[in-house]
Amino acid sequence: MMTGSHFPVCHFPVGRMADRKMADRKIADRKMADRKMADRKMAMKTALPIAALALSLTLCACAQRASVNAPKAAPAATPAREERLVIAYAGEDGKTALELLKSRARVRTSSSQLGELVEEINDVRSDKGSYLIYYINGSMAKTGAGNYLTRTGDRIEWKLIGPKKN
Repeated sequence: MMTGSHFPVCHFPVGRMADRKMADRKIADRKMADRKMADRKMAMKTALPIAALALSLTLCACAQRASVNAPKAAPAATPAREERLVIAYAGEDGKTALELLKSRARVRTSSSQLGELVEEINDVRSDKGSYLIYYINGSMAKTGAGNYLTRTGDRIEWKLIGPKKN
């Protein structure tokens, strides 16, 4: 190349060879970007289930066997519902209401996001607007039976609550 006042010095390759090198560099850069994107996607596919599992375990651990004081009496429902006592038993220190129920009756449960849901006690089942609900010392419980730690002196009652009366 010529140097001088009329022609600047060029430090870049010129011609077909330069075009080929630029094309190869662009292809290499694109491949590198694709690999990085694939790595990010793989990391997300791995990280999301792990994060969901960790959150689930944390929530389960927090909810499991939380000792809850007996709730205050719930206000009377209007209109009234039909109630039928299914089973009653005394609480025992350190045992859940559900553990004690299972030791005293034939119980069928199903799993839910909130824990075990009691669906049937001694052939009495929840269905079509009727629900099995438990009471602690005369007050409707505000937590699941698997989470409520009973105390000696507690009275646990399971009732079948029917649809609203008109």
